[in-house]
Amino acid sequence: MRKLIFTAIAVFLIFCGILSQSAFAETVSIRSAKLTAQVQNHPFVMRINDSSGATLLETADVIRFTTVRGQKSPSDKGREEPWTDASKVAGLKNEAGKILVELASNSSLAPVARLKIFFMNENALRVEGEILDRPEVNRFVIKFKSGPDEKYYGMGERFNSAQQRGNRVHNWTEEGCVVGCNNTEKTYFPVPFFLDPVGYGFLLDDTHYSVFDFAKAKSDILEINNWNNRFDFVVFYGPKPLQVIENMTAYTGRVKIPPEWAFAPWVSATARKLQGAKDGPSHVRKVMNDCRKNQIPCGAIWSEDWCWVSPITMIYSDKIEWKLNRQRYPDYEQLAKDLHEQGFRFLSYFAPYLGVKTRGFKEGAEKGFLAKDNEGKAAVFYWLIARVGEPDLTNPQAREWWQKNFFQKSADLGADGWMHDFSEYTPASAKFADGRDGWAVHNDYPRLWDMTAREFWDKARPDNDFVFFIRAGYTGSWKYAPVMWTGDQNMNWEKFDGIPSVLPALNSAGISGFPIGATDIAGYHCVASSPTDKELFFRWTQLGALHPVMRTHESSGCTTNWLFNSDQETLMHFKKYAALHTSLFPYIYTLAHEAEDRGWPIIRHLLLQYPDDPGSAAEEYEFMLGDRILVAPVLKPGAREWEVYFPPGKWVDYWTGKKFEGPGKFTVAAPLEQIPLFVKNGTMIPIFDSQIDTLVRINKPGIKGFDDANSSIKVLFFGEGDDDFTIWDNTRFQCSSSTKTCTVSAAPVQRTYSFVFR
Repeated sequence: MRKLIFTAIAVFLIFCGILSQSAFAETVSIRSAKLTAQVQNHPFVMRINDSSGATLLETADVIRFTTVRGQKSPSDKGREEPWTDASKVAGLKNEAGKILVELASNSSLAPVARLKIFFMNENALRVEGEILDRPEVNRFVIKFKSGPDEKYYGMGERFNSAQQRGNRVHNWTEEGCVVGCNNTEKTYFPVPFFLDPVGYGFLLDDTHYSVFDFAKAKSDILEINNWNNRFDFVVFYGPKPLQVIENMTAYTGRVKIPPEWAFAPWVSATARKLQGAKDGPSHVRKVMNDCRKNQIPCGAIWSEDWCWVSPITMIYSDKIEWKLNRQRYPDYEQLAKDLHEQGFRFLSYFAPYLGVKTRGFKEGAEKGFLAKDNEGKAAVFYWLIARVGEPDLTNPQAREWWQKNFFQKSADLGADGWMHDFSEYTPASAKFADGRDGWAVHNDYPRLWDMTAREFWDKARPDNDFVFFIRAGYTGSWKYAPVMWTGDQNMNWEKFDGIPSVLPALNSAGISGFPIGATDIAGYHCVASSPTDKELFFRWTQLGALHPVMRTHESSGCTTNWLFNSDQETLMHFKKYAALHTSLFPYIYTLAHEAEDRGWPIIRHLLLQYPDDPGSAAEEYEFMLGDRILVAPVLKPGAREWEVYFPPGKWVDYWTGKKFEGPGKFTVAAPLEQIPLFVKNGTMIPIFDSQIDTLVRINKPGIKGFDDANSSIKVLFFGEGDDDFTIWDNTRFQCSSSTKTCTVSAAPVQRTYSFVFR
């Protein structure tokens, strides 16, 4: 009898479930001019189509969630509870233009998860997912179908590839590899955003650790595991890749252009004598004099050793607190003045840590301005070999305290900015003033660190006469930081850690939202390799010169690596490429305005300009500088020829005028002193055509600054055809190769112009 009763109850519940499901519409849809979102009732499917009806994104399988306990970091396995599958629609309706979906598990009719789907604008669809009444849940998995030809570009700065199909990608900002590993998974700058060339981009709008399986475990499934009890994402329509990036950065924010002088080369002047007594100023002055006497364009000199605690520990010390080392720089203020008088800006160095043996740490702990541990005390952790705490940058008062006590003092000494380093070490167990823990803040901490510097400089120098540059970041860091660099590459030719890794790193970072990038010329680490030699320095100089920002790094530990002034031949080679970089200012600065206005990266993966060309989509080790310059750096030692992939159309060799036609690969000459460089046929490149010392605005006899450079522009026209190009100040050039004529209109400043047809 009892068995019959239970059977009857089960049948009744199943019958109620069927009735419940049948009470909902089979499908519910919302539409914009560009996209349609649709949810299907039984079985549950969420689908996003473009206006033609083509499916861009479609869920596969069920939504899943669970709780994992006892983890201290993403590498800990912890204790995993059973997974819950939310597969049945328990509620589905269109409410004021939003699709509301409630999902039940297989074993219950009660809703366990909820989705809200709505348009932010015609190009952006937002989905907000939450687990109901289970705050302890910290795994939320959604799967999507993945077609055999789909590709996934971006995911922040990635050293393995700009395209990630077939990979499992982790989003956790962390120190890069040095010894015994490579950077195929690690990154300083993850962004949980990918661009699918079928026409859309996907942003996981969360700061927690996440894992994207791009058809690795199953060839037809894209699986995303967010370590949170929420799953919020935005789909951005293009359909062209640059339009996707434009729409994504309209949401996340866009870069603010740094001052003109930032687009002249920066040269490192970190004292190489590690005994360190009073040798800082002499080294800086030698770099200054080598640049000016040899008429090498240079807008800034930067010295990271201004606050080194000792020659051995450098900054990695329990005593680090970001104050001037007077033994190393006895006349720092005068040094800054001397540099300013010669048309340089002077940059220093910061990281967001305080050694536990410092007055700053004690004061921050007493005021409650440091991140806390589980006992409410200042959280202490290892920064490499140093025991440190970090400011709680979720607290506006803590940010103001840091700005006043550290940033302001550096600016008062004469610094015009700094390397804004690190910020990847926030412990997952830390507690913060805004109520979040380290699991939520770890990835967000670099963005908060960037915001702290931007707040300071916007107030200290509202005229924008400053630069700070970052290696670590997360979604939206570009809204605060004007420049990023690719971190600490090894001084070698290794694919994932040496000079080749710079290319996928900057290509992927640009796709992911950060448009103004740079690299250390010529690498940083020599722990696992020999110091930079002359050939590597030559090739890295060429590569760095074709970046938006050109800057060198001497390294803090490799005292015998090759430098820009190691011999006369190197000095002249560096001068040649520093001059090339600076002459390109009218073109690069125009691209910087595009970055600010539209979010477009200055360095562009070939896919962004040629989305319909399979060869461009597959090319990892070339890039476009804007829409018309193709750069194919030499990335192997001893190479004096180089195979170049040319996208569709005709291309003109910048150096020789020789023409090539793509799509296809050609072997080109690549002598040691020359980078393979090409310009799209029928296009013009505006350049500064005079000798330039700096792009600082300066009125000093004998120093050629920005106003001198901007008094004359030469327009180089490559190949055959007609072209129309407007530079940053709205001066418009229209040229025709058939008549060898050009016109200039709307010029807001007095200049002389010349035109050369190649």
